[in-house]
Amino acid sequence: MFGGPKGPSYIHAMDKDIIIDLQGPEGNAFNLLAIAKDLSHSNKFNWDNVYNELTNSDYDNLITVIENYFGDQITFLGKQK
Repeated sequence: MFGGPKGPSYIHAMDKDIIIDLQGPEGNAFNLLAIAKDLSHSNKFNWDNVYNELTNSDYDNLITVIENYFGDQITFLGKQK
């Protein structure tokens, strides 16, 4: 699991949304991939397909793909415009 000994580095708000501060350490691409993997499994998505989409370009693509798949579950803070 990611996030260290105190648990995941992302925040659950009202047990529904995951709030991720992209300007903080939880905005790290590897952490975002771990969160996406967990969500893929819990939503029964094919992780290989999701992973390929997540990693086929740059960081902005990673964020866009996560929003496309999990936008109803994740809120990003500190997103660059």
